[in-house]
This record gives sequence, structure tokens and C-alpha cells, in this order.
Amino acid sequence: MDRTLPLFPLEAILYPGTLLPLRIFQPRYVQLLEDLQRVPGSELGIIGLRGGTSADLTAHPDIYDVGCSATLRMVRRAEGADEVYAVTVLGRDRFRLLELVDTDAPYLCGRVEPVPDDPADPAAADEVEALASESLVLFAKYVRGVANIRGRTTIPMTEADLPSDGPSLSWLMASAVSLTRREQQELLELPSDALRLARQRDLLIRELALISRLAALPVGPGDLPSGSGRN
Repeated sequence: MDRTLPLFPLEAILYPGTLLPLRIFQPRYVQLLEDLQRVPGSELGIIGLRGGTSADLTAHPDIYDVGCSATLRMVRRAEGADEVYAVTVLGRDRFRLLELVDTDAPYLCGRVEPVPDDPADPAAADEVEALASESLVLFAKYVRGVANIRGRTTIPMTEADLPSDGPSLSWLMASAVSLTRREQQELLELPSDALRLARQRDLLIRELALISRLAALPVGPGDLPSGSGRN
């Protein structure tokens, strides 16, 4: 069933079950924050920008068709700044943007519909489990490699800290691995755990090869395990 959501276009991509820190200071998004807080449990839609920044938004922004709904988890005023808020949102469910909706609000709103995963295929359960196990090992190596490059003496996470089930692992890895925005969006739109895990395995193999060869990260949306966004 479709519904209307307030939209927050970002240079970052949010995934179900993951956290995203935001720094909110533009008046229209401060208003959005106030509107959400009036009704506990209200959701907003985080949707990725194809190009540009959220500060460049027009009435017809260049945004992707698929985003992720979110709820507020933490809101506080940034220290030493008026009307600047440090916010953390929790990703809920994917949605497809059907159309932008005209409202009296200063921020964008859109009519959206859910984007569920394809029905699980019982015959593919073993494949998903094998992909999850393989990806778990690769991701742990990636985290150690990133920590070494950044000169960290402690590893931010180990295999024991990571979820082993396919859905949780696939979304966590999508949020944590340094990828281009287009690749991040691709992972958000893939319709099954098997496809996401297979694609992430290939991306992790590529990133590990680059880390080994260059001892550097080719792109870096933020510190592990989550990215960040600002308006």
C-alpha cells in the first residue's frame, strides 16, 4: 500500500536495520525534525542523490527511485551551535518513490510504495548460508585491512561481533564497505539476500585486492561501521 513520506535526500545511502548519523542545520530540515518529534514513531524517507548535494536541492532533485524509511533514534543539539542537531536514524524498510507530492511543508514529500524482497526460495537456503559464511570471512579481513591503513591499534570488530544470518550481514556490510554511491545504491535495490551477498562478495574481493596492492582505500564515505550524512 502506498503512503506519503517526508523525504531527506542525501549523499549517503541508508539500509534496513542500520544506523546513520546526520548533522541537521538547514531550516527546512530542522522543521522536518520538529515535525517528526511531534508524533513519536513517525518515519521519514532517506533517499540517495544521484549527484550534487542536499544543499543544492531544487523542486525536482536528481534522486534515485529507491530509498529507505527511517525513524529517529537519537536527537541532540550540537555543542556550541544554535539550531544545529546531531541526529541518528535507524533504517526500516525499502520504498520506491512513485512521485513527489506538493505540500505546505518546506521540505520534499513523496508518495512511496514498499519494496519487499523476492519470496525466499527454500532450495536456495544452502547457497545463502554459504555466501554468508564466505562474505563474513572476507568482511572481517576487510575491517582488519582498513584498521591497519588507518593506523588503528584495536580492531573495530571481529567475526564474532558480526551477525551470521544473511539479511543482517548483507545490510551491515553494505553500510560499512567503502563503495561508490552508485554501488551502494545497487546493493539497496537488489531483490534478495542471495544476490546481495554474491555482489558483496565480489566487491569485497576487489576491495581487498586494492588494499593489498595500494595500502589505501580508493573511496571512503566514513569510518566503519557506518557512514554519515549532512544537509
